[in-house]
Amino acid sequence: MELRRDSMKMVRNIVSRLAAARWNARATVVQTTLSPSVDRGESETAATAAAPLSLLRESSAYGLAVRFLEVVQFHRYSRLRFLLGTTEPRAVAAVAVELNCAVVGLSARTEPTGDGGHLVELDVLMQAAADFDALPIVLRLTSASTHAPWTREPVCFSFTPLEAATRQNDIDEGITNECSKEFYRRLAELPRGRVLEIGSRARSGVTRRELFGDREYVGIDILPGEGVTQVGDVHELSRLVDPGSIDIVFSASVFEHLLMPWKVALEMNRVMKHDAIGIIVTHQACGMHDQPWDFWRFSDSAWPALFNPRTGFEILKTYLGAPVYIVPFNRFAHFAGFEASAGFYQSTVLIRKTHDADPSLAWNVSVEEVVRTEYPE
Repeated sequence: MELRRDSMKMVRNIVSRLAAARWNARATVVQTTLSPSVDRGESETAATAAAPLSLLRESSAYGLAVRFLEVVQFHRYSRLRFLLGTTEPRAVAAVAVELNCAVVGLSARTEPTGDGGHLVELDVLMQAAADFDALPIVLRLTSASTHAPWTREPVCFSFTPLEAATRQNDIDEGITNECSKEFYRRLAELPRGRVLEIGSRARSGVTRRELFGDREYVGIDILPGEGVTQVGDVHELSRLVDPGSIDIVFSASVFEHLLMPWKVALEMNRVMKHDAIGIIVTHQACGMHDQPWDFWRFSDSAWPALFNPRTGFEILKTYLGAPVYIVPFNRFAHFAGFEASAGFYQSTVLIRKTHDADPSLAWNVSVEEVVRTEYPE
């Protein structure tokens, strides 16, 4: 009971601070002077110090860069976290943040990178705004070095939270998604071949036919529409596509909607050639969508259940990307610290067919026997 009272007191204090932050229609400028970092433990400090400046999101001619760590909107407040990188040891002396809402808190901490530069972690906590995604934000960096070429004129980075999150995620994907890089490398080595896309309909206004150039393309979906060359249920894939005829399998944001993905894995094996490759992109953490046909989520450790020697596959690589927070709508005592829980919007696996699946494996159950609903249009 004492712990619960302490937790509730802490929550009330946070809510009081947030309630005291009033909306300001004019630009708010908050400035902080950099302070040395506190000891966060040997491993974490080493990991931060090892982060190369070349991976930071945006650089200028002044040896500066910005990387966005978090752009998060909770129910009552919003948080922005950045890393500022510079090759000048004393280049950044102060950081000013300009934005059109009341700031609850701003802190900054700096650490050397080990290569003559500094990383500055900036944490901005602000009152939540209805138009948070489009909120104009400016970082204004002031120099403390007489040698920095921007000593007289502060350097500014301007962006909106939506731009920051989108651009950073695109760069992170390009840098770290080894599944995609390996898939497209192998695709380039196969100028001809037959491509199968599972779930090819432009459900969200996106088609991917152009990714595969002049290769023969089969786009299968449960419903007709743009991008679909053949309508059918991939749980019965070998009735739709000739066995052993596919060189490349591609699927994006579909496996979470497959009632029996283990059966689809066996069907994929039947239609793929030996040494054919496939890439599956789905979600590990994502809100419910396209209900009632929203069935599964996949971590990177889930893929061997579907693609393994018994089903005739080798897993080449897996990837978890686009980290997300999981935040409850209502705060209860047993949710204390739950906001720290995180997952990944994207889960990817790259596979290769090594041999035919074990013939004793079968799942002789049709979708119609299990569910009476239809996939939403």
